[in-house]
Amino acid sequence: MIAPRLGALATAVLVGALLSSCTGASPDAGTTTGGTPSASGQASSSASALDGETTLARLHLVRQVIDADAEAALADLDAAVYIASPTFSTEQSVLELTAALEPVAEVPVRGDAWGYALTVVDGRLMLTTNDCLAESLGWAECAHVNTVAHGVLQRHPETAAYALDFHGLTADAQGDGFFGDRYVPVACDASIAACGLSGGTEGPDHVYDCQIVHYRDGEQVWSWSALEHMPEGVIDQASTTAVFSASDPFHCNSMQVSDDGGTLYVSMKGVSTVVAVDIATGEVLWTFGDYAGPEALQVSDPDGLLGDRQLLSGNHDIQLLDDGRFTIFDNGSSGVGVARFLVVSVDDGVATIERVVEDSSGRTSECMGSATPLVADESLWAVSWGCGSSGVEIVTAEGDPIVRLTADGTALRAQELVYGIGTFSDEIAATVAYRALVAQPGLVADA
Repeated sequence: MIAPRLGALATAVLVGALLSSCTGASPDAGTTTGGTPSASGQASSSASALDGETTLARLHLVRQVIDADAEAALADLDAAVYIASPTFSTEQSVLELTAALEPVAEVPVRGDAWGYALTVVDGRLMLTTNDCLAESLGWAECAHVNTVAHGVLQRHPETAAYALDFHGLTADAQGDGFFGDRYVPVACDASIAACGLSGGTEGPDHVYDCQIVHYRDGEQVWSWSALEHMPEGVIDQASTTAVFSASDPFHCNSMQVSDDGGTLYVSMKGVSTVVAVDIATGEVLWTFGDYAGPEALQVSDPDGLLGDRQLLSGNHDIQLLDDGRFTIFDNGSSGVGVARFLVVSVDDGVATIERVVEDSSGRTSECMGSATPLVADESLWAVSWGCGSSGVEIVTAEGDPIVRLTADGTALRAQELVYGIGTFSDEIAATVAYRALVAQPGLVADA
């Protein structure tokens, strides 16, 4: 499963592109030399031990125990949950939580951007912030990469030179590099299918390509373009769905790399698809979604878990498990259905549905979200239900909630603690976290 694999990176050298001093080469040049954020980064704030109830109240977060007996048993688990929360608050913090979602340490984020993707490299937390937010608010043009080290959140504005988006960040298989994503404007021409798929209008004059980039030792060593490699039929099929946007056809939001470094897995919200990419060739190995072309996995649902609905809608956060298995968060966006996560095994061109767990509140989720096993046997899960008031939960494999963390969106908006208050409803302002990361304890408390 993915959390132990990332934890094993603790003996590796931290990502060269993020730990050595940046010289600011243009990302368009094909390579970008990196440098030491710890030397040039800005110390934003320090971690502190805290009184859990006071901290939650200050952040307008509410912890609710649903199953007291099961909640008590969580105290025996050697695992922590990390969130940047509340998602849209000007007083956001990176919180280290116990397995029972009790706060034990905090590093305030604060500033002109809020935190999104959390990951672990070399035993440290790394966090993207949505600097240079696009006009649509859907992605960033120069997200910063931040680290938590020695109890301090270090901002690294020099990483703006990488022109990254904030959605995805993951370590490579060697532990000395990382993969991230970019949204790159490409002028429309007849060869780009999305340019003619804009609901009867004349169409956009450009579209945003999804590019996945790999940095190692401060240099861009690999890149992959969705426009160049995705089967055209994927966009044709997705254009019939409500979540599709012609100007942002792919909207990549999560990626993971296989242990052997040979395969990259990417979640694409715009086309409601997961794609596996051969890193050596850039070839699409398979797709998992409603596209039915030759690259598509055959879906086997022997227990009828999927129900009568679109396979994925606006999905987020792919996580690799073991033995050719993965989990994907299915938002059910645009009225398709209740938010849920799927556990899928892939073998010989067939995707077998092993588990489907829905939000017990019955809500859909228009954005964000994640699902990660809390324990190795996958009997417990840490789930962020994404945009909306369902919050972050610890649930059983059957989907029964044990403990829940929610945010008071009404209070956050009333006290003007939400970025761009007029843009958000109380429901969206109540979003707790983009992602709930499961990792070893102490990354904030003992950092």
